Amino acid sequence: MFELGRIAFRLGDPARSLRFGRRILGLSKLERPALGHLLCGNALRAQGHHEPAASAFREALRTEPHILEAVCNLGASLVELRKSDEAEQVLRAGLIAAPEDAALWANLGSALQQKGLVQEAMDAMQRAVHYDPKLGNIWLALGGMLLDAVQLTEASHAFAQAARHMPTPDAVGVVEYNHALVLIRMGRRKDALILLAQAVEKAPHMAIAEGAMLYQAMFLCHWDLVDHMVPRVLARIRSLPGMVVEPFSGLAIPGATTDDHRLGAEAYARRFLASGEPAMVRPGHVWNDGRSRLRVGLLCADFRDHPMSVLMAGLLENVDRSAIELIAISYGPETPSLFRTRIFAACDSHVLLNPALNVSARHAAAEIAALRLDVLLDLQCYTSGTRSEVLRYRPAPVQGHYIAYPSPAASEFYDFTMLDRVVAPPEAEPFFRERIYHFSDCYFPWIIPPADLPQTSRAQEGLPEGAVVFVCMNQAYKISSASFMAWCEVLKRVPNSVLWLLAMPVETSFMLRQFMDKQGLDPARMILANHVPVPLHQSRLALADIGLDALPYCSHTTAIDLLAANVPLVTIEGPTLPGRVAASILRAGGLPELVQPDAAGFAAMAARLAMDAQFARDMRKRIFSAFGPEGAARQLARQGAEFVALLQRARKDFSDNEAGDVVAGQGGVTGAGT
Repeated sequence: MFELGRIAFRLGDPARSLRFGRRILGLSKLERPALGHLLCGNALRAQGHHEPAASAFREALRTEPHILEAVCNLGASLVELRKSDEAEQVLRAGLIAAPEDAALWANLGSALQQKGLVQEAMDAMQRAVHYDPKLGNIWLALGGMLLDAVQLTEASHAFAQAARHMPTPDAVGVVEYNHALVLIRMGRRKDALILLAQAVEKAPHMAIAEGAMLYQAMFLCHWDLVDHMVPRVLARIRSLPGMVVEPFSGLAIPGATTDDHRLGAEAYARRFLASGEPAMVRPGHVWNDGRSRLRVGLLCADFRDHPMSVLMAGLLENVDRSAIELIAISYGPETPSLFRTRIFAACDSHVLLNPALNVSARHAAAEIAALRLDVLLDLQCYTSGTRSEVLRYRPAPVQGHYIAYPSPAASEFYDFTMLDRVVAPPEAEPFFRERIYHFSDCYFPWIIPPADLPQTSRAQEGLPEGAVVFVCMNQAYKISSASFMAWCEVLKRVPNSVLWLLAMPVETSFMLRQFMDKQGLDPARMILANHVPVPLHQSRLALADIGLDALPYCSHTTAIDLLAANVPLVTIEGPTLPGRVAASILRAGGLPELVQPDAAGFAAMAARLAMDAQFARDMRKRIFSAFGPEGAARQLARQGAEFVALLQRARKDFSDNEAGDVVAGQGGVTGAGT
């Protein structure tokens, strides 16, 4: 009867296998009951019922302690139940009896990973594939760990091995999707696109692979493929509950609406910010410790030479320190830099969160909770490097997001965001689950570049001395076919001009030059700028004459950088929030005519700036007045005051007015108020 149960299980019928197991238990005088418990445990585990499965495995081991299959699967179910300490104990005991059992090592690796012991987990997985190199799923798990640890060459090898040993095309497709993520991190976007296309063909149900494929096509400016894929990806975003695209990449999809952005964020939040964890701090809790200043934690991975830090440094230097206590909570690269130094100096203190995050998100949340914050402000939200899952433990009584992600976060763990009424007009508010607090003019901080920027020249940058230089320093995924067509129209109207773009993959520049050639333009008129440190980048922008913006995701930090360099920027006010930031900046700076309603007006304004010298001189005077050092200082003083006022308002609005001390550590809630 045991063998019949085995056969039913192998044929994909766990319910029938479970019935055979129970029949064995009813015939305990004739059969070995441990085998009945083993059948029941395997069947229940296959059905996702891990608690009763674990009980069945324990019963099997109680009567026959040496059934390794029961040991192994008990460990696996305990991992699913997030009982990693018990799982580790069970599996290590099994390995004493069978030190070369690959499945035991693999499950131990999963338990150690759950505990945050990353290197030990990878070592266990390596032992598993050493003893059985044909375990495709273990190679897949190992590849994921190596990718998270940024060991890209090793991760690529692991995924290649996983693909060799997976039993079905569908499973190979899953591996190819993950392998493509490694290639993207390596900068091999064309190879990643090919691999993603294979993954979509083999595993058509895996919508996230199709979303990733679209994003890589956008990065490579493969617009025929983009046009082909957009309708299908948008249809899947609108119809499927699971993730189709990463929220941030979804903001740049041509034709996507604010509701599509909301749906993408909701799918991400369901996966990574699911509720169910007990709150470490009660939402709205008020600390009763006599503090006189609002205590705000700034959670970010990019306290370094990064656009976010370029923006936040000046803003934080303009807050009233008598009204607010700022704590920088850093979990990104710890590389010394000018902007990291400025931000840490502008804050009262800083916390390095990487050690806690290396253990688990819960450990990191507990460390934040111990700071007894009034407000936790996530400066990353769903952008690259996000660790937004920390917020689901509710480490602060009020939680919000700002600056990086101008779109709905769509999660109960974000109480508010801060924008302005150009970026987020009244018609956008119904798409937000979080409350929107508005700056009076523009939510995006101005900057004051250092006076001692390094000097450069057109010759050094490969730019012709006598030409009109049109510039766009956005990343390639923002360059839509409609935007590039508008730029080509500008180049046609201004014959003695060039287009200066940020360095991009060879395949991308080939596509753009090919497009220019089809438009009757000399592809040599497109010149690429190398990636350089922030100060040199800020300095070289002054070599340009006119900035050209992109849609549907327009210039953000790039817009501020250009205007601070006294270069006019022409934009189109987009229909969604990420496409309206440049319009907000320009309107707040008193330059509304640089905000155009369509491509025709865009091309006309850019051409006029190039060909009407007096108009261009007058425009630059107005730009300098608004964005030069004095104008920027005035704006930053106003934005700094409003930043504090909005945080104070959020604290007040979300307070429950029940003072006490209700902060949880690793376990539960601690005692009475002080």
